[in-house]
Amino acid sequence: MTIKTILYIVVVPLSIYALDSLNLNNKFKKNRDLIHNGRYYRLSNATEDDFALWEFVKDGKALVQGMIFNTEPNLIHYCVKLKGLDANKKYKVNSNGCYTGAALMYGGFLLNIPRGDYYGVELYVEEI
Repeated sequence: MTIKTILYIVVVPLSIYALDSLNLNNKFKKNRDLIHNGRYYRLSNATEDDFALWEFVKDGKALVQGMIFNTEPNLIHYCVKLKGLDANKKYKVNSNGCYTGAALMYGGFLLNIPRGDYYGVELYVEEI
């Protein structure tokens, strides 16, 4: 038996167990249709900005994901401008607030202040 086979036998089950314990598998299943069949938008340029953000949009729902790489001291907020929404409809972000599509696309949405480097971002946007 090679070391590659042994690692495969040991690491894959442990990885699956770790993902299930974090409920990442359930999160993916919940958003599978949106990720696979939705329109994909790149919201930032990871080589120029301090963050990488992307968005999936389908049927009045959007999922924004990404990461803030390096935070700055005394940072107020990062603002992300969404894409692909209907400007005339109203949306809620993470089940809070009421924003028009135009406000989210042209004005942007303020992200939470990151707590350290490599801060993960995930926003659920739904049409009201």
